[in-house]
Amino acid sequence: MNIAKNNIVLLYKKHTVKELDKLKKL
Repeated sequence: MNIAKNNIVLLYKKHTVKELDKLKKL
């Protein structure tokens, strides 16, 4: 359960980083 939760958190962080990069490029 903890491993799955950590994976979701990591995916969320990666996604937010990508979104922030998009905003910076605009």
